[in-house]
Order: sequence, then C-alpha cells, then structure tokens
Amino acid sequence: MRRYWPSILRIVVAVCILPAALCGLGAVIVDGKTDTFREIQIVQRHVHNVERWFGAAETPSGEAHVADSVSTASTTAFIPDAGNDTFGAWTQTLGSSDTPVSAGMTFFDPHQLFITAAERNTASHVIQVGWGASGAAALSAGAYTEVMFKPPGAAFISVPLPMKTRQTLSGTKLWVRIKSIGQNTGTLNMFVGIHEYES
Repeated sequence: MRRYWPSILRIVVAVCILPAALCGLGAVIVDGKTDTFREIQIVQRHVHNVERWFGAAETPSGEAHVADSVSTASTTAFIPDAGNDTFGAWTQTLGSSDTPVSAGMTFFDPHQLFITAAERNTASHVIQVGWGASGAAALSAGAYTEVMFKPPGAAFISVPLPMKTRQTLSGTKLWVRIKSIGQNTGTLNMFVGIHEYES
C-alpha cells in the first residue's frame, strides 16, 4: 500500500486543488493566475531547485560584498560568536551585491547552514538568521528565523542544518547571531546555502 501513496497524492492534487486554483475558487486572481496556483508554483520551485553555498569573502567590501561562492573561491567559514548566555553580535553572511548568483534571479531564500566546528561541543545553541538592512532591523521587523543545534561531542559529523525561511528580494543582506545556552561565548563555524527564484 505504501508504494501507492505518491500516486494517490498526485490524484488528490489534480482532483481537488488544481481545479479550485484554476477556477479561482476562494482565491485572488493576479495576472491571470490565482494565489493558490502561485503558491503551488512556489512550492514546486522550492523543492525542485538548485543550491548555492557561501563562505566568507576573501576580499570583502563593506556590507556590499561579504560572501564568496564555495565552488569558485571561498573555503573560509563565517564564525559568529555567542554572548554570555545570551546572543552575541550579528555577523553578516550575505551582502547587497552577493545575490543574485545566477542571472535573471530576483528572489532567494536562505535554506541551510553547514556547521563545521563548534567551540562549545556539547552545548545547545540557538541560531537566528535575519534578512534586512541590519540584524537589529531584521529582529525588529520579525524578518528572521530560528533553528536549534547541539553537536553530540568534539567529533561530531558535519551535516547541513535545514532552516524555515521566507523568500526575499535579491540584494537583501543576510545576518546570523548565536546563543550558546549556559555558556559565556561560543563560536560556530558555518557556511550558508540558498535557493534562488526567477519571481
């Protein structure tokens, strides 16, 4: 029975969701498309997409250029530091000229973090990722997401850490800050992965 679930789900979408979307039932029509149909397109592009990964820029330029692609230049991690059982300072991880990476892309969303080292190897961490003119502006506007992370020890295996975020305009600055629970300071070495979208 389990192997039939993908087919059943496709049938449900085709029979229930798509007709409503195409007919505009309970939806707002913009440019000839319903908001439901647009949402389906967004989800489709998010799942079937490519990722681009960034580390710290080798030659940064203010808040415009702070990140390089790991495939072409950077192998240096961003290293935000926690405060004394509180959040540390915001560290910028994308500048205003760092996106778009691919021509024609107008939106992006930060999708994953890749943690490669932790100063506090057994502490739980709260990681905040914000998008806006500054970290403080992102926090004030609610334009941030949070993810928890706890390495299992000094020899933890690095794996991508998924995040739930919104799409934002290319050229938007990205910031990160961390809290190492119960600890006074504590760095995390990380790289940032994003998805890009045409619209």
